[in-house]
Amino acid sequence: MKPIRAAALATLLFATPALAHGPTRQKAEESVTVNAPPDKVWAVIANFHDMSWDPLVASTTGSGDNTLQSFRTLKLKSGGELSDDLEEYDPKGMTYATFLPHNDPKILPVTNLSTHLTVEPAPGGKSLVTWRAAFYRGDPNGNPPPDLNDDAAKAAMHAFMKGGLAGLTAKFPGS
Repeated sequence: MKPIRAAALATLLFATPALAHGPTRQKAEESVTVNAPPDKVWAVIANFHDMSWDPLVASTTGSGDNTLQSFRTLKLKSGGELSDDLEEYDPKGMTYATFLPHNDPKILPVTNLSTHLTVEPAPGGKSLVTWRAAFYRGDPNGNPPPDLNDDAAKAAMHAFMKGGLAGLTAKFPGS
């Protein structure tokens, strides 16, 4: 085999896995200190089927209480709906995790969204609430449009979580 053909063949063989690699999982995290003890804050967010604390959510429907694999549908004030399920629920640890397997990326430009919401004690009798998310961009193809790329997905998730945490904070004056 001629050296040029061998080099071309080697390039194809070793480059193919890199070309087949899809989007990278993205992460976002937002935290806020709330002027209330953890048990009071947890009481507001503990019900998986009640997101009345989030000003971006118009209503929440679902069934199954706080049992694993319960589903809920969030009707957003901006229009559209998001449906996720409860993947983890730990009332003693004041935390729960959700998974949104499918959604319309025009509503929220992400796919395979996992979230984790936690309440912890903070100094002065306050609470630290942390909302973490892991997700893929809205368009998994190799060259997504700007509104469905990694940056758009991260910006949308940060905005969504900040909005929700601001609503939670507003429930406790002095935060």
